[in-house]
Amino acid sequence: MTTPECPHAYVLVMIQACVGTFIQAVVTGFVLAKLSRPKHRADTIMFSRTAVVCKRDSEYQLLFRIADMRRSHFIGASVRAVLIKDRYIIISLIGDVNITL
Repeated sequence: MTTPECPHAYVLVMIQACVGTFIQAVVTGFVLAKLSRPKHRADTIMFSRTAVVCKRDSEYQLLFRIADMRRSHFIGASVRAVLIKDRYIIISLIGDVNITL
């Protein structure tokens, strides 16, 4: 029990309360960040086995499908893909695309 003759005890209790609240907030943030992180998401996203190259808006585009196998859906999802070609692509005059790997 603190008395008016010992003001250092008041300061110590205030510091202890502030540090304890800060530590509890940090630990709560870590726990919530760990719980909200998706687990094994790569196992539930499926890509189509085949892709299609077609001409849209006078440009050739690579089209493929992505499926989410979970019951919960993505909110505000965006997809970014990178095409790395190993050799070269031959485009004939007819419009057929032959991809040589």
